[in-house]
Amino acid sequence: MSEPIITRSRIYWSAINNWTSAVLSFAVTIIFARLLTPSDFGLVALAMIVVALGSIIISDTVSSALVQRRVLEDIHLHTAFWGMLVLGTVMYGVIIVFAPIASDFFADPRLAP
Repeated sequence: MSEPIITRSRIYWSAINNWTSAVLSFAVTIIFARLLTPSDFGLVALAMIVVALGSIIISDTVSSALVQRRVLEDIHLHTAFWGMLVLGTVMYGVIIVFAPIASDFFADPRLAP
């Protein structure tokens, strides 16, 4: 297979991945909006924002670096794994520390736990 055909195929699969993710996220949001009370939906929306930010910070940084390598060695995979584990743990700690502050800011005690 020539390089332009491979590149085109990668673009198609990337587009399918992005569109599928967007459609599923939209569908889940619609379902939550229908099933939950406005107060509960606001709480879920805040949680979804935190999860989305964590996903952007954690997965998009390391995966981009791995994809750009022509030759992938075990050390790269181990470094990515441990780096993501440490970054995830730090993000979890930040969320735990700022949960009471967010709870006070939004005047909703359900955010703290």
